[in-house]
Amino acid sequence: MDRVIYAFTHIDWGIGYIITILIFLILSCLEEFYKSKIFTYIFLLYLIIFSSTRDIVNSDMENYKQMYENYKLLSLSEIEPGFIFLSWLFNHFTSSPYLLFSAYSLLNILFVYFAIRNLTPYVKTSFFLFLTTPMLYLNTLIGIRQSLAEAILFFAISLLLKRKFFLFLFFGVLSVLFHYSALVVLIITIFMYIFMRNRINIKFLYSILIISLIIHFSSLDMPLLRITLSISYPLLPEKHRLYANLLLTEGHTALKGFSILTTLIFNILTVFVVYYSYILLRKKQLNENYIIILNLLVLGTVYTNLFGKFSDVTARIFYYFIFYYTILLPYIIYKIHKNQIERILVIYVLSVFMIIWFFSGVYKQITPDEPPPLIYKNILLKYF
Repeated sequence: MDRVIYAFTHIDWGIGYIITILIFLILSCLEEFYKSKIFTYIFLLYLIIFSSTRDIVNSDMENYKQMYENYKLLSLSEIEPGFIFLSWLFNHFTSSPYLLFSAYSLLNILFVYFAIRNLTPYVKTSFFLFLTTPMLYLNTLIGIRQSLAEAILFFAISLLLKRKFFLFLFFGVLSVLFHYSALVVLIITIFMYIFMRNRINIKFLYSILIISLIIHFSSLDMPLLRITLSISYPLLPEKHRLYANLLLTEGHTALKGFSILTTLIFNILTVFVVYYSYILLRKKQLNENYIIILNLLVLGTVYTNLFGKFSDVTARIFYYFIFYYTILLPYIIYKIHKNQIERILVIYVLSVFMIIWFFSGVYKQITPDEPPPLIYKNILLKYF
């Protein structure tokens, strides 16, 4: 409760985000009224400008600025080739990093939009969930490298469901070039597609969710993590070995992880999505192609149950799987609720819940030298 009060006391930190949500709702209503796609394109243009012109407000963005300015000193063990290539390219035009930030924002938003358009007829609802779900859109304002990799791989998977295998592999590899963590998810996706694309067993899915929660809350997750890291340590890039060393050190628990509330919310959402998706599949109201992303969503939730206490190192992998909520939830909402008013109410309540969850989770009492994680300032407003 203290965090919620603190968030609303400092609501000015999120005012740009709140205005963005309102603009989306207004333009979506106008699109429904006039039956014109022009309002979607206006919003995408606005969102790209809004995201591209954010100022440097935290240490992560400052680090990217330093790396951009000194890209010649970077090695592939420190940073991905995508970042180095874009830094090399844009340094021909400007020493300012804002062109780099703009490119990341542009690519991120377009990849997400086209992935959603490939995967669902409920584009506006899915994109709204992308905007309001914690760890999706707002993460793009800070974790630009991984967020772009997530968006590219999300788009790649949308091509996989269309059986465009070569394009899937092309964009899958491209995502790895922007963040090495994408390689883990790419391998998992290929494995799941080969062996599990048409198989679903709801009892098995619920069983592994329960087992992983037992491991999580019985504190067996730390020994499991250490065993996993010890085995995979030789395969880790040098940068990630530093994180692994912290976790392999006895008594070290300082790394940030998901709260109990966040863990429970993810599991409740997953159980809800699995149950109703299974019903829709049996009624032939959901295409069997979606079985793979349903299985991937459960696998991602199990992964974060096992390693979610150490999200700085391990549970970031789950961010790749959160996108599937934005696809499956609209199908459930629109198939279960036939009345348009009911649908709007459900989406409204769900989005308000997600926004409050987000703000109560990321804002915390800070020192003058430590800004909140996702404060937004606009670089252009300095000149007006």
